[in-house]
Amino acid sequence: MKVESRKDWAIANARSPDWFGDALSGRVQNGMLVAALLLTVTASSFLSPVGDNQTNNNFRGTFYLNGICSSLFLVSIFMGVCFIENGMCRAYCWSDRFYLIIDQYAVKDVSQIFAIVGTLLFPLALLLPMQSTYLQVDCYVMYTIAALCGVLLVHIQITSMKGAAAKQNIRTMMLKDITDPETGRLLQQFQPPAENLADADNDENPQKTFEQMYRKDGVKLEDSTCGCCKLIY
Repeated sequence: MKVESRKDWAIANARSPDWFGDALSGRVQNGMLVAALLLTVTASSFLSPVGDNQTNNNFRGTFYLNGICSSLFLVSIFMGVCFIENGMCRAYCWSDRFYLIIDQYAVKDVSQIFAIVGTLLFPLALLLPMQSTYLQVDCYVMYTIAALCGVLLVHIQITSMKGAAAKQNIRTMMLKDITDPETGRLLQQFQPPAENLADADNDENPQKTFEQMYRKDGVKLEDSTCGCCKLIY
C-alpha cells in the first residue's frame, strides 16, 4: 500500500474508529437489505415473465435485464456476508480486525457497487414488460419519466461521492503532519488512547490477561478447593 493511503487509513482510524466498527456493519447490512428487497422483484419477473413470445425483442430484453439485476443483487449480498463474516468478525483483537478490514475493503466496495448498479437498472426491469400490457404512447411517457429519474439518481450519486472525497482530502491534508512520512503510521505522541478504540487491544501483559480470564467473582479458580482446577491451570 502506498504511504499516502496508509496515512489516510491511520488518520481515519484515529479520528473516527467507530466508522470501522458497528457503523461499518450497519452500512454493509443496509446495502444487503436493499439488494434482497429488489431481488424479490427481479427474480420473480425472471422466473415468471410477462408474455410468452420468446422471439420478441422486448421479451428477450426483459429476460436479460432481470437476469443481470438478479445476478448483481445475489453477488452483492454474498460479498457483503463474506466481508462481515471474515473481515469484521473473525479476528479477536482490534489490530487484527482493522488489518482484515483494510485488506478486504475491496470486497465491501464491490458489494456496494453491485447493489448500486442493480438499483439503477431496476427501473428498466420494471418498465420493459409494459409494452405487452399498456398502450405504446403511455409506455413512452413512463420511459421518459424513468429516464429523468435515472439521470437524477446518477447525478446525486456522483455529486455526493465527489463531495465526500473532497472532505476526506481536506482532512488528510490538514492532519498529514501527525503521520510518519516514511511508514504512514501515526506518530507516537498522537496515538489515540486504547479506551477510545472499539475492541482495542489490551495493553496488559499476556499472563495478567490470562489470569483475568480464569477469575470468578473476584476469586481465582486456582485458589478454590478443587485440586483439578489447579492442575489444569
